[in-house]
Amino acid sequence: MSLYGIWDQDERFLFAEGTLHRALSDLTVLFQDRRRPRILLAGDFNIYREWAASSVGGDWSPRYDTVFNRLEAYGLHFAGPAASEPLQNCPCGRGSECRHVRTFAFQRKATNRPYQLDFVFATAGVEVVECAVISDESDWTYSDHLPVGITVRVSD
Repeated sequence: MSLYGIWDQDERFLFAEGTLHRALSDLTVLFQDRRRPRILLAGDFNIYREWAASSVGGDWSPRYDTVFNRLEAYGLHFAGPAASEPLQNCPCGRGSECRHVRTFAFQRKATNRPYQLDFVFATAGVEVVECAVISDESDWTYSDHLPVGITVRVSD
């Protein structure tokens, strides 16, 4: 499944968690089906994961976390992408614990702060063998997001 966090706006802010929750509500019938198929869900969420320590929008973290907690509650577990080392200049505030991968560059400028807005989640029975950004971080020609490649193995 492809999931996209469409921006909503009030008089002060842009936010995407509302549209994500509406989409998850629409998908709940599949998530809760007793004969539930194996599910791989991926997309541009337009929210941050593991962001509570950030000094840049960290106060929004509890709102973002509601989306990720809801996915976990439905049995969809984070599958990537994730780095083996901290993302340099990541504003998440997690320091050496940061495992974000840059998937977004504001205004397509590689010199702007690195953010991860794209995520992959999977249910049991879908083994994500590989999940990584598949383009060079300097290539922002076609989008302000880099593509994420996913290799899966499905078990019986």
